[in-house]
Amino acid sequence: MLHMIKKTVAMATLLTLALSLTLVILADGNAQARVREPEMPRLSEPADEIRARLMEEGAWHPNASPDRSPPPDPQVGDTWDWYIWDLGGMPVANLKPCTVRGMGDNCYIIVDDEEWNVGIDQAAVDHIVANFENQSVGSWLSDQAKEAGLAALLGTGIIVVVYALLETLPQTWWLVAFVFVTALMVVFSKLAPVLIVPLFLEMKPIDDPELRLRLLDLAERCRADVKDVFQIGLSSKTSAGNAALMGWGSTRRIAISDTVLSDYSPEEIEVITAHEIGHQHHNDIARLIAAQSALVLLGFYAANLALHWAVPRSDLDSVSDVAGLPLLALVLAA
Repeated sequence: MLHMIKKTVAMATLLTLALSLTLVILADGNAQARVREPEMPRLSEPADEIRARLMEEGAWHPNASPDRSPPPDPQVGDTWDWYIWDLGGMPVANLKPCTVRGMGDNCYIIVDDEEWNVGIDQAAVDHIVANFENQSVGSWLSDQAKEAGLAALLGTGIIVVVYALLETLPQTWWLVAFVFVTALMVVFSKLAPVLIVPLFLEMKPIDDPELRLRLLDLAERCRADVKDVFQIGLSSKTSAGNAALMGWGSTRRIAISDTVLSDYSPEEIEVITAHEIGHQHHNDIARLIAAQSALVLLGFYAANLALHWAVPRSDLDSVSDVAGLPLLALVLAA
């Protein structure tokens, strides 16, 4: 019975470990297409002065006494009592005054008054609105489901390979596992433009032939091996802009979001692209993969030491005993 309980607990942690191991690989595959997030400035103006100034400008009009429920048509500046969940320890919901700080087509940004200009400010609110105003709840949930599915599929595959190596190579499994995961990183960095990104965003050859030739000429002058120029349908998710140099070999391409194409001139787009090509000349992606690979190697080696240490001190039959999965997960997630 005890052995069955151990195996049940081990299998319950399988998905957790799978997700943890997959984060590095999927993050590397998407790193070249990530939206750049601005630094969030910290305002030095006292909250009371900000509130007084906004009231004078008509941008803040809190109710005399907050309502217990939202008004039928909330506007920026409306205040009412809202249940705020504190998830720091035991989940507790506290009724606190909150104010609408931003609005988008599909969202309201409501902030706890005590956190305003302490944990979050207007720059952060505007950034959240910019990233979510164009995406519906259904689209967002679909993206989350795809991410979870990819993580579960790939992560479970990695766990299967790791335990096969534990069974056949109990002393050197960690080194072979490191080579396997590093190879996956490299493969995913190549497949990201054709396999991962299209799952979330439409990607197609750029519509503007003159701009395409201009950017390909820029890449040639910079001695960057680029196969083509593509546009990404980022406007379906956000109003923010993005550009990237993605993939390698046959999938190497310049990717420009449709928000950049519509908001910037060809000269500005050329400058943005030159910045992205600069990452190649500085070998930034190779350095990122090398740093991540070093962490993976360290993690697998530490897991190997932990498993060999635990076998004679526990009921584990061997390092490949699936009951040791919680320990493996703990070490790799550390």
